[in-house]
Amino acid sequence: MKIKHLALSATLLGSLALPASAVITWTGAIDGDISNDGNWDASVAGITDSTLNDSLIFNTTGNAPILGELAGQPTWGVTAANTITFDAVTMTNAGNDGIGRGVFNVINGGGFSAFFANGTVNVDATSSITLQGGGDPLPFVAVVNLAVGAQLTMASVAEFTEQGGQIFVDGVDFATDTSILEFSGTTATAVPEPSSTALLGLGGLALILRRRK
Repeated sequence: MKIKHLALSATLLGSLALPASAVITWTGAIDGDISNDGNWDASVAGITDSTLNDSLIFNTTGNAPILGELAGQPTWGVTAANTITFDAVTMTNAGNDGIGRGVFNVINGGGFSAFFANGTVNVDATSSITLQGGGDPLPFVAVVNLAVGAQLTMASVAEFTEQGGQIFVDGVDFATDTSILEFSGTTATAVPEPSSTALLGLGGLALILRRRK
């Protein structure tokens, strides 16, 4: 059994907890434009700002959210103390924008597509993300934590190799153990590391033998 990455040893469920700060929830009342203040449940101004001082929740209400093409390939997100949660909804990318800053939680079959992600991304077993950028779609401060079953798509398999130290499954990074991901083209699905699978198999065998005695 490999030594786990200590900085990422906290459980995924613990990391999905929202901080005690203001939360703005997506309504999609007008269209899919995430920069349109009218698509959110609060009277806020400046949702287009790149560093929002609130946590945001995207859900299945109204129109599906779209990350539109803004000038200069900006990084859109929240301050480091806040979160963006994609709950059962997928945000598509109409331009070459990235999302960054803060913590991104992708849950209940949710997902997002962006050129790059510049924060901590937690993806549960039912969810997926797509990073379209061909050059370091995970900047050096970014980390992706995949639960077993989660999917990550990148521009090429080479991007996984290049940034493997930033992609984790149960605290083990891809650079350390390439067996934690199974590939279908450029989409990788997180799988249990072989040592964990072997232990489960031995446990099941022991139970069968015990019942036969």
